[in-house]
Amino acid sequence: AEEDIELVLRRPDEINEMIKRGEIWSGQALAAWTLVRDLLITTKNK
Repeated sequence: AEEDIELVLRRPDEINEMIKRGEIWSGQALAAWTLVRDLLITTKNK
């Protein structure tokens, strides 16, 4: 089975809002975001 993948560039705050609105609901996407979110936010604040 072939899968379509869409690459969308967003800021961390935009991603959080998209999750809250239900625009991002894939378990894989949510897991990936959970793993990288703190790293991105910590790196930005250095």
